Amino acid sequence: FYQPAGNSGSTAMSTAAPFAQGFTNADSSNNLSSFQQPFPVVTLGYLPRTVTSELSDRVAGPVYQLPRLQQWNLSTQFRLAHATTLDVGYVGSAGSHLLLSRGLNQPLLASAANPVNCGYDGVAADCVTTNTVQNAQLRVPVLGETPTALVDTGFFGASSYHSLQMTLRKQIARVLTLQTTYTFSRAATNTSVYNDLNDLALDWARASFDRTQRFTTNFEYQLPALPRLKGFAGKVSNGWSLAGIIIVQSGLPMTLTDPNAGGVYGHAATATITLCPGSTYTSLVTPGSADARLNGWINTAAICAPAVVGADGSTGYGSAGQSILNGPAQFNTDFSLGKRMRVGGVREDAVLAFRMELYNALNHPQFANPGTTLDTATFGVITQTSVAPRLIQFALKYLF
Repeated sequence: FYQPAGNSGSTAMSTAAPFAQGFTNADSSNNLSSFQQPFPVVTLGYLPRTVTSELSDRVAGPVYQLPRLQQWNLSTQFRLAHATTLDVGYVGSAGSHLLLSRGLNQPLLASAANPVNCGYDGVAADCVTTNTVQNAQLRVPVLGETPTALVDTGFFGASSYHSLQMTLRKQIARVLTLQTTYTFSRAATNTSVYNDLNDLALDWARASFDRTQRFTTNFEYQLPALPRLKGFAGKVSNGWSLAGIIIVQSGLPMTLTDPNAGGVYGHAATATITLCPGSTYTSLVTPGSADARLNGWINTAAICAPAVVGADGSTGYGSAGQSILNGPAQFNTDFSLGKRMRVGGVREDAVLAFRMELYNALNHPQFANPGTTLDTATFGVITQTSVAPRLIQFALKYLF
């Protein structure tokens, strides 16, 4: 499959300066327009770039490619018993030429043995040989552009998906239909860039939407009729059906970031946290149930200050990867109770349909991921739910 990027991708980069210049000419801003000169006077040009200009230009192109997704699967079906089947399959996919944005002006690390930008001040012998927060803009590959400038949106991202999928189906005497599914999968990508902008291999990690395990059950049950009841009582008591869906799935991955890291690089990229010596990703998990961890989902004792790289104490990037910790799992139940009854009226076969639907029927609290930015009030704190509390709605329809 191919999907053109459109204006939401790198093509949009060419609609801003220095590639193009837009203007708004409506309402009050239109007061100087005339038939002789309907448009405002604009000049499409370039700001002069000097060592101290601190420009924030962007990059577009030069090579445009169509993002591509390849999918494949292999499955088999078993008949276990009468009206009972089991499907087992492998489903995979791979994406290439995906849109990815990264800065191209990350400051270089300088030393006496490896000086940077010699002649930056007009004197050929003058070089940058130390690393500080203040001289980050003098260590960039393109002087005059900020460390966060020259963001290139290109087609060099990739993705992959691998999964085991199982489906069990059962039908009993046309009154009960049951289906259960289980998926064990991993979705990975490198389209989110953290830490070193020159090493995209560090960004290969689980996708933000990846759920390792997902279990679902859905059913529909036609309640048996009561033959002894006739007349109005029989119409009211018969024709009922019950349906539901149950979803149990593992939590979404989280990337923990540290705003204090990456100072020596002028914060050119968002930095991840730094693990303490001897700590692992497992060390970041606090013990206990989800309810007990609402105010402390992440063990901060396993997190240390980023490494000092600069002569002034400025820090490097973090040591942790992306998607290293899972958020709360989810357990959700939705049920519906319905009835159809022939009532006549406008037409002889007209039907009155009633339905009661319960979303999150058990009113089970399902929490969203906690805050993931270190040294903020919400770091490791869950402040909201991902699914609303129990919701009940009723519907009554006359079908003719």
